[in-house]
This record gives sequence, C-alpha cells and structure tokens, in this order.
Amino acid sequence: MYSLTKGYRRANLWLDQVPPADFAASSLVKRVMTPKRVVTASHRIAAIELSGPPGPSSYALLGGELVESDVCGLEVVISVNPEGARFKSSLVAIGDDVLVGLDDEYVLGVMAGIERVNQLSGLPSGASLRFRWAAHGSVGSSNMIFTKASSLVVQLLTLRKDAPEKKMTEIVFG
Repeated sequence: MYSLTKGYRRANLWLDQVPPADFAASSLVKRVMTPKRVVTASHRIAAIELSGPPGPSSYALLGGELVESDVCGLEVVISVNPEGARFKSSLVAIGDDVLVGLDDEYVLGVMAGIERVNQLSGLPSGASLRFRWAAHGSVGSSNMIFTKASSLVVQLLTLRKDAPEKKMTEIVFG
C-alpha cells in the first residue's frame, strides 16, 4: 500500500493488493464499454481511498479487479450494497460515518469516471473490470468523488509496474 499526501488531500493506493473493504453485493450494475483506444493493463487489482477537506465530496474508497473475459470491449461490473459495516480504518478523522459498500446513488459517478478515462486515453479490452471493494461516507461522499476514484482506478490498472511513487502522486493529485 502507498500513502500519499498533498496539502489537505490524502490517498491510499493498493496495486495488486486487496484493500480492506470487501463486501457482499446486494445488486450488480453491468455495462460494456467500447474503448476509443485499447490500452494494456499492467496490474490486476487497483484501489484508491481519497480524503479531502470536510465537505460533500471529500471521501471515497473504490477498488476493482481486472479479469480476462470473452467480451468485445470492457465489461464494467459494479457491486452495490449501501448498508455495510462501519469502516474503522478510513482516512476520515472525524465528522463522518464511513460504511463499507457502495450506495447505488454513486454508480453513475463510477461510470462517468471510466468514460472520462476512455475519452482521454482509452481502456483495456477483452476484460471485465469488477468493482468489488468500496466504502463511502454517509455525508462526505458524492458522485463527483466516485467519478474521480473510478477514473484513478482505471489509470492505476494501466500504470507501468515500475512507475515511481512520484508518478502515482502526479496521477492522484495532478
């Protein structure tokens, strides 16, 4: 795990490691996206936990696993369950109740982040990206922060294995 800080913003990153926010899905949202350009993934698992100043878009944890699949494009599978257990080891110090799981109101934000990366640089193809790890704040999360988180997960999956921590910091806080 990598811990990054820039001013008031903090992030934890997991590359090819499982983040501590596994949950059972109460439902799944699926969509196949056609890459504007096919890019190669270097990592199988990527997750990010973001925390900023207190406010409506200050916290998200999201992680995905990329697995080969017999699909033309990138199949995105988002696990949803808003009623998880408290996430005690979150970056949120005080002022928010963080729960493991993903509220269905953030699904559109997750999809928007993937689409943003697709427009800018492309996506892996012939694979399924399964978002299996998540945590959200009961007051400090929003679609905006989950858009950023999903965008970062896809970028981290395609980050070179030998990328320096400085490059990770640029991607996360750039």
